[in-house]
Amino acid sequence: FSNFTFSYAYAEMLRTSHLIAEYQQLSHRGNVLYSYSNSSRYLEPFKKFPFELIRDFNLNLLPSSLMVRLDMDRSFIKTQLRNSEFTTVGVAPQFEKYWFFNRQYALNWNLTKSVVLNYNTQVNSIIDEPIGDLDTQQKRDSVLISLRALGRARSFDQQGGMVWRLPLQKSVLTDWMNADYSHRIGYNYFANSYDIRDSLDLPFGNIIKNTRERSINGKVDFVALYNRIKALRWANNGNPIGKNVARNPGDDDDILISPKNALRSLTRLLLTLRGIQVNYSINESTTLPGFLPNPGLLGMNSQSTAPGFDFISGSQNDQIRFTAGENGWLSKSIVQNIPFTQTKQEKFSYITQLEPNKDLRIQVEGNYNKGDNYQEFFRPKTVNGAFASESPIRSGNYSMSFLSFLTAFDDPALVFEKFRTNRSILLNRLTRAKLAEGGDYNINSQDVLIPSFFAAYSGVSANDVKYSPFYNLPLPNWKVDYNGLNLLPWITKKFSSFTITHMYSSTYSVGNFVSALEYGQLANDFQNLTLNSLLYPLSSRFDPDTKTLIPVYVMSTISFTERFSPLVGVNAITKSRVSLRFEYNQDRNVGLNLSNNQVAELSNKDLTFAIGFTKANMLIPFKINGRNVRLPNDLRFNCNLTIRDTRTLQRKLDAETIVTQGFYNFQFRPQISYAISDKLSVTAYFDKMFNNPLVSNSFYRSTVAGGFQIRYSLSE
Repeated sequence: FSNFTFSYAYAEMLRTSHLIAEYQQLSHRGNVLYSYSNSSRYLEPFKKFPFELIRDFNLNLLPSSLMVRLDMDRSFIKTQLRNSEFTTVGVAPQFEKYWFFNRQYALNWNLTKSVVLNYNTQVNSIIDEPIGDLDTQQKRDSVLISLRALGRARSFDQQGGMVWRLPLQKSVLTDWMNADYSHRIGYNYFANSYDIRDSLDLPFGNIIKNTRERSINGKVDFVALYNRIKALRWANNGNPIGKNVARNPGDDDDILISPKNALRSLTRLLLTLRGIQVNYSINESTTLPGFLPNPGLLGMNSQSTAPGFDFISGSQNDQIRFTAGENGWLSKSIVQNIPFTQTKQEKFSYITQLEPNKDLRIQVEGNYNKGDNYQEFFRPKTVNGAFASESPIRSGNYSMSFLSFLTAFDDPALVFEKFRTNRSILLNRLTRAKLAEGGDYNINSQDVLIPSFFAAYSGVSANDVKYSPFYNLPLPNWKVDYNGLNLLPWITKKFSSFTITHMYSSTYSVGNFVSALEYGQLANDFQNLTLNSLLYPLSSRFDPDTKTLIPVYVMSTISFTERFSPLVGVNAITKSRVSLRFEYNQDRNVGLNLSNNQVAELSNKDLTFAIGFTKANMLIPFKINGRNVRLPNDLRFNCNLTIRDTRTLQRKLDAETIVTQGFYNFQFRPQISYAISDKLSVTAYFDKMFNNPLVSNSFYRSTVAGGFQIRYSLSE
């Protein structure tokens, strides 16, 4: 019994007064806990087998830990009031009571050295009691029946997961790679209000939901691969023959170092790719309302096994609603107002390091995010009629890393004019490819504007751009650090460190989109909107009045967000410990608003200079009491100068461009600080800033601030 833990608590309170004939409050609480843990012991039946992949097979037959917890909580309150004659005649007693029965299960199992399983379940149940006192055998029997059934479930939460380290390390062909696969499933049951029904006395039912999360994280170590090949290892890690550079004090002769081996340098250049890390995940869920059966073992009903093992194990088959309807698992209420819902969130990212030589490092990365949702009302259209899909809607959002630098330095007005002219090209292409007879595109149709905008601002030809705004391959962004200038003699003499930096990032985004109502009116329209259907087909229906084709999905915004941060940056430290920093940053955010066919453009350019130094034992430039004085502690000086040009423009296809906001900004901030002691410091600062607006509804603003700060720390 060492694995068991028991607890029980009982409380009772009785109270009477001239107004209360009887007040009785009873409370019972108890729980039983069983816990088990075990150190993993692996069986290795093929330990002497020659092949490593088979030799390392292992199996742990017992779980690593197991926990079962049962909690019961019963509260009973009876209040008997007196009447005006101080008797209880004609006054019915009042009862407040509940009986909760909660259960928890947890299992962790190191099935093998590379596979870990876990399972967790929490069930919250209610023991239903008849109204009033349990003063008859019939009432007591009904409670016993509810106890034997483990109560009526209010909620059921079941989660399971597996993590598997793929056996790539077991083979000499793949031991330079590693990957982990994770698979998690979940099942939830949410009870509705007890026996809630519609006006036709049909129950609304409950809600069930499942989830499935799959991800794989992998890493490829090309350095380990190169080191496996002798010739490449020589170029990758080979150390040149050392030369004795020791010399006597005062010897000023230059040391001549032989040039690098050309073959080694060329081979090292071919080994630029050092490693790749990839992460990919898909999170999915399905929500089914109107579910009638109660959960049992593993969440399935003990009699009908509803909703089936596939659903509780994370299956995202959208046919579950039809299966449930055919088997009588769903409420037939025609006023069911909770939609059947499916969601899917897909994420992909990669990052890699490029190192052509030890002085040049390039970090390349990309990412992709896509959210997709589908919902419909699945219910009979008429009383006792067949189930049907009503009001199907698909919605979502999308973004990915992109390359839009082809137009980053072009005149924004010319790029916008290119967008204008692209519309005619796309209109002709779409007119030839249209699917619906009787309907036409116009120059400002959504299906025309989106590819025209994309082609203009990405630098793609309008004759080649595809119609759909969704792309599958995230393009690379990068960050570059170069230290090679440290090898130049005139740099080496004056600087201890000299680094040039550059970073580029661009994101292409499709804002919230939703399917048009016209594509959900027919009985089978839902088949074209589910998560398994084509995301952006061409328009096939049109407005009967205007004869204009209606897009299948209505988009809110299409945008590019691009940053050079910095376009060029220099960080240097001189031999005298003076730090220098120079940066030129440039960014733009361009978005096509499809509700008013306007392009909002936000651009920013800034130039930053910074200088700083720390001086120890600095000589004060004036005499104190007739003698020169040096400061015993470090004196720090920092100065930043920033010039920024920011402007926001609203570009209209059929009207002139308007500057809605913008300014030139200047900031000059020198600062000197000196630590007198560990607790006391003094700072002198000056701050000059002015904004020169580009629009008439803003005013020129200039501020100057300066002063001293004295800080004393009270901490020990």
